[in-house]
Amino acid sequence: MMPNAFPVALCWFSWLHCVFSSHVAFSNFSLDNEAHSSFIQRRLRSQERREIQREILSILGLPQRPRPLVHTKQNAAPVFMLDLYKTISTNFHGDNKPAAVTRAPPAPLSPQDSHFLDEADTVMSFVNMGEFNPGFKHCQKFKFDLSRIPEGEAITAAEFRVYKDFIHERHENETFIVSIYQVLQRELLLLERRELWASEDGWMVFDLTASSNLWLLNPEHNLGLHLVLEDRHETLGFSKNGCQKHELYVSFRDLGWQDWIIAPEGYAAYYCDGECAFPLNSYMNATNHAIVQTLVHFINPGTVPKPCCAPTQLHGISVLYFDDSSNVILKKYRNMVVRACGCH
Repeated sequence: MMPNAFPVALCWFSWLHCVFSSHVAFSNFSLDNEAHSSFIQRRLRSQERREIQREILSILGLPQRPRPLVHTKQNAAPVFMLDLYKTISTNFHGDNKPAAVTRAPPAPLSPQDSHFLDEADTVMSFVNMGEFNPGFKHCQKFKFDLSRIPEGEAITAAEFRVYKDFIHERHENETFIVSIYQVLQRELLLLERRELWASEDGWMVFDLTASSNLWLLNPEHNLGLHLVLEDRHETLGFSKNGCQKHELYVSFRDLGWQDWIIAPEGYAAYYCDGECAFPLNSYMNATNHAIVQTLVHFINPGTVPKPCCAPTQLHGISVLYFDDSSNVILKKYRNMVVRACGCH
């Protein structure tokens, strides 16, 4: 069964690319009177204002001042870019010189994001040019105009960010598959596919660096992106009987532990189950031994049994709780969550 509404919406599309810039200092705005240790200020005349605007736009590499069609300060792109600005400003000024914008803490950056920001001089966010079609609840097409990127610039990284809301109409342990495709002339090219819980909310980040470089060199190939949301059990390419990960949600609240476990209320443990039958598909993550064992079992079933479906990757969780003395403890527990299954 498909969800009642498309629970993800495009929020921003960000490019990081390198440009060359120069540093110019202006003294037009104020005059430092050393004798009185004060500033003499006056209102700029129209001609002076235009000259200063023209010089600053030249430094910024802009032929004219941007005039957005719609002012959407509360949209996700401006908000994210403002957070990014706060982070960069804080890192640039250091502890002794705090950034001017300090109303909210900056968004955390991964080491990879920090590396890209160090390498790039300009960060651009692009607005979706495609029309949102409410008739398509489980798929949407997005299109971005990249003509604003100056000719000859090098793209450091490109990201497609989608924000997912909490799906109240579904069980917390229900899962979905989100797929992002690059639109080609006659088909769709799968770029990435990932699984998510109905209870999850937050940003999903898709790497589009390769696609963006293609679009920059060949604008005629920029036919947009196709985002699809599918129920996990209806996703193509997965065998219903083959070895795979299944849903298992452990609820601490249902166990009556809400009086001592502070967080989380539960966690997705998953479990592995399914057949490891010949031929083993690539998504079954079979070992070489399992492949040989499957082949021998296929030829002579009485000699050896089929391989077993078991976890191939496990992750831990962190739990915040009270101990007997009402002390608050934060502890990490390893190998609590199945991340991948395979045939062994």
